Amino acid sequence: MKYLKINSIEELKQNKTTEYFISFGIARSTKYITYFEDEKIFSIYNLIDDTEEELTEEELLKSNIGVAIEKNAFYAE
Repeated sequence: MKYLKINSIEELKQNKTTEYFISFGIARSTKYITYFEDEKIFSIYNLIDDTEEELTEEELLKSNIGVAIEKNAFYAE
């Protein structure tokens, strides 16, 4: 199966998929992400620990998702 690498926050905003993952080599962290343009908020559900959070773009860039995008390790299903 081929996955789409997300290279920037702008790509994440434009992508219509809601299922993403951070690749750790043989392991991965699956997340469901929805961007609410009106509120400028990312809603994130972390499958690994069953938690939910809402982040601004600035907060997202500082999170493990932002780090994964910088390290070319963030993908859309």
